[in-house]
Amino acid sequence: MQPTSWPSNEGRDVGFERTSLCKACTGKGVKSRRKMSKHREIEVLALMRTSSANAMQGFTLVELLVTLTIAAILLSLAVPSLASFVQSARLRGSSNELASALMFARSEAIKRGHAVTVCKSENPNALDPSCGTSATWQQGWLVFVDHDRDGVVDGSATPSDLVLRVGAADIPGLTVSVASNFRNYIQYTSNGVSVGSDKLADGNLSMCLNNKSQVLTIGTTGRLSISSGAC
Repeated sequence: MQPTSWPSNEGRDVGFERTSLCKACTGKGVKSRRKMSKHREIEVLALMRTSSANAMQGFTLVELLVTLTIAAILLSLAVPSLASFVQSARLRGSSNELASALMFARSEAIKRGHAVTVCKSENPNALDPSCGTSATWQQGWLVFVDHDRDGVVDGSATPSDLVLRVGAADIPGLTVSVASNFRNYIQYTSNGVSVGSDKLADGNLSMCLNNKSQVLTIGTTGRLSISSGAC
C-alpha cells in the first residue's frame, strides 16, 4: 500500500499572504487619500480667509486722497468746456429762431401777396403785443401782416394788421447788434425783397454771447445767410 498524500499548505499560505498584503496596501491608500483631502481642505480654507481679508481691507486714506485729487483735476478741466458748449448751443438756438422768423416772414409775404414785417418788441408774449422803437431785438420780435406798410402793428390799417408769430432770444448775456437799416424792423414785400427802416434792402444782425457770434446777413434780394465768428 502507498502512503496517503495530504494537500500541501503552501498555496494556502501564499494566498493568505497576498490577501493580507492587499488589505494592508488598501488601508494605507485610504489613509493617504484621507490625508491629501484634509490637506486640500486646509489650503482652500486658507485661500478663502486670505480673499476675505483682502476684500474687507478696502482703500487706504492715501489711495482715497489720490483718487479724489485726480477726480477734481478732471472735473476742473471738463466744466469750462461744458459751459462753453452750453453757451454755444444757446447762441445757435437763438440765432436759428430769429432766422426762422425772417424766412417765415418772407415766404408769407410771397404767399399772401402782402407786405409782412418783423419788428422788435418788448412784450412779445402779451395778449396784445406791440412793436417798440425802445425795445431790443433780444427782448423779442413779432411777425405780422403789415397792410399799411408802416412797420408797426396797429388797427388803423384796413384790414387790421395780423400777428402771425412771436419770438424772443432773452438769454442772459446775449446782445444783438443790427445795421441802422434794420434798427426797428425788417419788412418783406410781396416779391420777397427786404426793406428796412432806411428803405434799404440789405443789412445784418449780429448776435453775440460769450465772445462768440452768429451773424444773420440779409442780401438785396431778401435772402438770408448765417455765419459764425468771434464778437
